[in-house]
Amino acid sequence: MEYILVKHHSLKNKYLSTSVAYIVICIISLFMAGYNYFDNKLPHMTVAFVFAGFCFINYILSLFGKVCNKIAEILFAVEAVFLCIYLIIGSAGSTGVMWICLLPVCGVLFFGLKKTIWLCAAVLSVMLLFFFYPDDRSLTIHFYPISLRFRILFFFIAFSAISLFLETKRKATQNELIALQEKYHDLYLHDALTSVYNRHAFNEILNNEISFEDNVFFGFILIDIDYFKEINDTLGHYTGDLLLIETADIITRQTNEKVFRWGGDEFAVFLKNANEVKNTAEKICRAFETEIKENDNFGINATVSIGAISVCSSAFSSSEILKAADKCLYQAKNQGRNRVIYKKITL
Repeated sequence: MEYILVKHHSLKNKYLSTSVAYIVICIISLFMAGYNYFDNKLPHMTVAFVFAGFCFINYILSLFGKVCNKIAEILFAVEAVFLCIYLIIGSAGSTGVMWICLLPVCGVLFFGLKKTIWLCAAVLSVMLLFFFYPDDRSLTIHFYPISLRFRILFFFIAFSAISLFLETKRKATQNELIALQEKYHDLYLHDALTSVYNRHAFNEILNNEISFEDNVFFGFILIDIDYFKEINDTLGHYTGDLLLIETADIITRQTNEKVFRWGGDEFAVFLKNANEVKNTAEKICRAFETEIKENDNFGINATVSIGAISVCSSAFSSSEILKAADKCLYQAKNQGRNRVIYKKITL
């Protein structure tokens, strides 16, 4: 669940950055169109203005989800290749082709590492074709001296290598960050002593279950170790910690559902199947008494009191559910402990 959330935010940030990039390139293209207009280069102005218009269309598409983002990516790749061909032919003069060196930077921003490699390879192939066409006839409008052709190829390959290297490092850093976020979020959701889920995870999972289902039908068990304070005071905190660890282990082995350390000596179990609540609670109660008695590490007779509820309505808030379970637990303690008080709550 944590991994999905991190990936979701990462993907959302990627779409946002590409949308901004489309606008930035659109503005740059409009600036170049204006520059060429005042420089009386109307064909160049037209090309720059058309390219700006396509970038704006890409921006609009990028605002409408994953599918439209893919369409925008494909369109931008086609637009970029045609623009590169225009620049390579030499219609924009001898210096126009140098703008192609920005393609790898734009590629890693829009397409990522693998797709940019293919895009750069395609553009490099086009450059080699136009610059070194095996014939006396030239495919370019502007004449490029052989030294300039090699220089342009060198710059393009150098910019591609640097861009791809930096993207590789960025991707590795992002993966490390995601792994670190997962690690700390996992620590945030788990109890350090018993390794079961903690109160933070309990609130998150319980609220999600109640919020996303129209017909809520689940169970909740609240478990408290009887006379734990006296056990702690008599046998020491180390033994008390061992008892908490053993309690979490016993509860976990009695159910396949999520187990939480609610706080102190209290534990909770969240069950998706409300029909199993009473049976599971009784199994935990019996198993705890038997296993602790037979465990040589303790040498005591310890028991638990349990409050268990089945919820068959979405009308109850999480606080009301917890209050109902706590009330059942209180009744179990008042009636002599070492028992289960079960209640089914409906409208």
